[in-house]
Amino acid sequence: MGYLIDTCCISELVKKKPSAQVLKWFEEHEELSMYLSVITFVELRKGIEKLPDSKKKQKLNNWVQEDLSFGFKNRVLAIGMKVVNKRGRLFLPLML
Repeated sequence: MGYLIDTCCISELVKKKPSAQVLKWFEEHEELSMYLSVITFVELRKGIEKLPDSKKKQKLNNWVQEDLSFGFKNRVLAIGMKVVNKRGRLFLPLML
């Protein structure tokens, strides 16, 4: 089974105080079963670009460009409109 990791989950890995539940989930699942969407990279880049020039911004840039891009090299998924629409329907209740 494979898992499409959402931006909010992957970003927990670089927080000062990451969620213990999220860390536990990552530890309990095989790394090669995890996938990222191109949308995750867009969302991460958007968040990084909003930051002022700083060590934190550089650290996050390096994390995305080196760690994630390399680590998920063959596990980055392009998505179609069907997935975009499904994701929107699933997350709408969480945003209300």
